[in-house]
Amino acid sequence: MRIVILGAAGRLGAALARSYREKFDVVDFNHAQLDLANRDQIKTKLSPLSFDLLLNCAAFTNVDLCESKREEAFAINAEAPKLLSEICRNKKAKLIHFSTDYVFDGEKKTPYLETDPANPISAYGESKRAGEEKVLAAQDRPASAKATAGRHLTKRV
Repeated sequence: MRIVILGAAGRLGAALARSYREKFDVVDFNHAQLDLANRDQIKTKLSPLSFDLLLNCAAFTNVDLCESKREEAFAINAEAPKLLSEICRNKKAKLIHFSTDYVFDGEKKTPYLETDPANPISAYGESKRAGEEKVLAAQDRPASAKATAGRHLTKRV
């Protein structure tokens, strides 16, 4: 199995790369190697690769900076995951996209469940929620319904 890991310089991406490299063929990219704000670069780097699974651990995570750089936050946290899901769909590869608990407003007094309604209160949370929705929607298109049904997954950490 060949796994592509985006965000390999971050804590989650680095840990997954170390762990999976022992058992699988791993190709990883850090921000300097693949800028998720650059759609052309995403296509150029990922389209020629053959892989079975893409782990998207990359994100624009500076919560405060997302407020003033909203367009960049949405490009990286929402539009890039959409493109990644389309690339994976076309390759019949699985995508696991990592999101955040910032999609919730923090008002609930008990632990959140995945079925709880999202209510982000920041640009970061809004952009990450948009990314979740775009990833899941990409697998629901009629042309790919049989080939990729259930292939994409979002995981909130």
